[in-house]
Amino acid sequence: MKLKKFKILAAAAAAVMAVTSLTGCSMFSNAETYTGVFADYDFSEMDLVQLRDPEEGQPIAIIKTSKGDITAVLYPEYAPNTVANFVARAEEGYYNDTNVFAVLESYYFLAGSDDPDGHSGVTSDGQPIANECNVDLHPFTGALLGYREEYGYSDSRFMVCGTIGEDQMTEENFDILREQVDEDGNRIIPEEFIDAWKEKGGLPGFSGMFTVFGQVIDGWDVMNSILGVEVEDDTSYKPVDEIKIISIEIGEYHKEA
Repeated sequence: MKLKKFKILAAAAAAVMAVTSLTGCSMFSNAETYTGVFADYDFSEMDLVQLRDPEEGQPIAIIKTSKGDITAVLYPEYAPNTVANFVARAEEGYYNDTNVFAVLESYYFLAGSDDPDGHSGVTSDGQPIANECNVDLHPFTGALLGYREEYGYSDSRFMVCGTIGEDQMTEENFDILREQVDEDGNRIIPEEFIDAWKEKGGLPGFSGMFTVFGQVIDGWDVMNSILGVEVEDDTSYKPVDEIKIISIEIGEYHKEA
């Protein structure tokens, strides 16, 4: 199976926090490199849990920033190692008084390093965490993604997704997805998947590239405020005005009566 490529703007971080914009990518990232990831996905079994309401007692993270609070549900059953590291770092206070160290306007922001420039991240055993990508979780708007500049791994650093522009979520691009077939001529990408991108927005070029381990459910205004800040330059993408992660508190979701 080989996915056709088409141009869609995606943003990716590269090499020791030199964040760059990538063009010429397929809807699902670089086709030649990442087709194998999607070849292993069984879309017939897909259950897009981010489109559902959180479950009672589901773990949540309250990301307290200098601009306000963002609340996200976590998915330990899908990304156990990534969530375990994130929770451990939060509970030990690692994230306290750290910086949002890079912002690509409207697309994403990066945090989770004890270095203000984002050059380092930690794990419980000192080893990078291998990606835990899953057909049920994707980088929709508000998704939390594990991050490390070494592709295929993450550590304490994380990304909060914004979305690409509506001008790139076009029927022309989606039609290319609809045309993808397996060796037997069966369609690969279900319409449900395409509809989810239309409904939620996000960064489709990051599907299968980074572990999705959480989803924002509250504090959208705070998230969007951070995504819109002015940055120093288009090399570091460091915010002009410092944005702090005051703390990250781990708790459980309970539906308001």
